[in-house]
Amino acid sequence: MRSRVVAALLLLSFGSAFARPVYVAGQNTRMETRIVQGQEVLPLEGMVLLGVQVFQDAQSIEFSFQGSRQVFRPGSGWESASLPSLIFQEGRWLVPVSLLEALGFKPINNLPELIDYAALPGPPAVPTENVQVPEVPVAVQTVFQGIRHSVQIEEYTERTRIVLDLSAPGQFEVKDNKITLLDVKGTATALPLSGSKGIRGIRVEPGAQGMQASLTLNKGAEFKVFPLQNPPRVVIDVFQFVRPQLPPFPNLATLPAGVKYQKLGDLELLVFNKTLFQPKLTSGFLQGVETFVKQGQAVAGINGGYFDMRTGFPVDMVVRDGRLLFGGLEKRSAVGFTTTGDLMWGVPRARYTLSTPLGQGRVNAVRSSPREGWLTLFVGDNKTLVGGKGFVTLTVQDGVATRVSLERFKPAEGEMTITFQPEKFPFLPTTLGAQVAVGVAWADDTWQSARDVLAAGPMLVRDSQYAVNPVQEAFDTSASIWRPTRQVAFGTTQDGDYVFAYLKWGNPEDFARALIKAGLQHALRLDSGTSATVFVSGGFLNRTWARPVPNAILMVPKTSTTARSK
Repeated sequence: MRSRVVAALLLLSFGSAFARPVYVAGQNTRMETRIVQGQEVLPLEGMVLLGVQVFQDAQSIEFSFQGSRQVFRPGSGWESASLPSLIFQEGRWLVPVSLLEALGFKPINNLPELIDYAALPGPPAVPTENVQVPEVPVAVQTVFQGIRHSVQIEEYTERTRIVLDLSAPGQFEVKDNKITLLDVKGTATALPLSGSKGIRGIRVEPGAQGMQASLTLNKGAEFKVFPLQNPPRVVIDVFQFVRPQLPPFPNLATLPAGVKYQKLGDLELLVFNKTLFQPKLTSGFLQGVETFVKQGQAVAGINGGYFDMRTGFPVDMVVRDGRLLFGGLEKRSAVGFTTTGDLMWGVPRARYTLSTPLGQGRVNAVRSSPREGWLTLFVGDNKTLVGGKGFVTLTVQDGVATRVSLERFKPAEGEMTITFQPEKFPFLPTTLGAQVAVGVAWADDTWQSARDVLAAGPMLVRDSQYAVNPVQEAFDTSASIWRPTRQVAFGTTQDGDYVFAYLKWGNPEDFARALIKAGLQHALRLDSGTSATVFVSGGFLNRTWARPVPNAILMVPKTSTTARSK
């Protein structure tokens, strides 16, 4: 029985009642398969760890190994091979196991409990006739001669290649994070690797059985070991999954029914049927739009309004589920969403009002930090401190003070807190159980019907007309906010369908003209540049990774009751 040195390299147990390991003989490579839609599959990103080169773009996925090449095109299938189709599930591609043999991997065993492959395609068969038996060579002492390394990003993986140079071919064993070069002599050598995300360093020193290489790996890093000849050497490839250089493009073949994708030059649009979907504002601490989409059980998402990168807090109005989370600048355009998905456009103005048996007052600002002489209100997020020395902070629930604090604390998510100086606001109570009615006063009563409101701007298109007015909305056109960059907007078509819009490059004026040409009726620019994100069907319209954001507009399916009522 052929001997095999195996260590766990990759264990992707991604949820299956049936799974079996895949081994590559002579290496410490292991992966777990699963059964999806009746076929046995592996994750696309794991193919890199088997030595397969993967090249992916919006049109195709190419696999290359030892001169063999197979190309899969979403929507049409394999270019030349008769293989099961790739499967796109939960934002990742799954690859049929049979692709390995199509690329030249040679199976040793294929059992119900495991699959075992040779490390490389086997050598051509040698004829048995007229074979001369070679002379047995005299044993030569193998000497360890030094270490070389390189770091390279390959798709979703950083590969740090470490080469142990030898004077002659030798054997090795792998156990845990140690590689023993059997019967090899040499001098102890240490190499720190500050440029690698997967490994901090390697040390090679004499041991009982030969030279022993010890790896200091970072969390999540895996490795494989294999020999190479001409010159003789042992190669250690350390893999660390990293963020790919480019975000994945949406799988347009799996867009939900009622969602259309359009590309008009550098302008890309996602159009959502108003009878099947409705927009919803979501907010939280800084995170990716794709995370908001998953949490909100939505089909797509686009980043929201402007925010302070230092604190992560929005700098303009955010109303969610009828609660004013952040006050508005009262000069920037906004969009409001009713419970039925109807939209409102304009410049809303709103203030929190407080009422007690001793009087009434208006909140100066929605913020977490107190300010001398101000009455401030904040809706907790379970992360941010409120209050301070010399201030009283009330926690109010259902019109009753449930907590009175003289110290700073972190209110739970959704808890409403009011911070003030008692001597300057004598109408406010400082005792538990006191009545404190909290309301929102809108300058325009029509906005009271809005469930969610998000301010951003500028308004790009109104009633199918060019609407950009930087002076009216107090935008500085000489500042970076107006520079040409990636642009995103939320809007509607002439038929009232909802639109997520992405412009590859331009300023707000360029964006507005492109949207008018595309036939939009209304459009509001959202935070753009490094925040610009449009996510759908497992991928992004933005071809550059975006930074985390505090809020997003989601597109969620309407309930059957709501859809019938329309």
